[in-house]
Amino acid sequence: MQCNRLKARALTYNNLGCYFKKVRKNSNALQCLLKALKIEEGKVDCGNPASTHVNICVILSAMSRHTHALEHAKSAI
Repeated sequence: MQCNRLKARALTYNNLGCYFKKVRKNSNALQCLLKALKIEEGKVDCGNPASTHVNICVILSAMSRHTHALEHAKSAI
């Protein structure tokens, strides 16, 4: 039951991150995605950290933080 709530919370943060990306609020998007990643990496089977890493990579790249973006791309793989 707890894991289902954590999955839902991580998914919500991920979706918020994607929304903020769409409206070009990259710092807000990054904050949400990092919160999602923290949840996903803290528990087994509670989300999709690879997808979150890819989303973070996209945001960091848009912010011209390419070195950090590359690290998240590698983590996604």
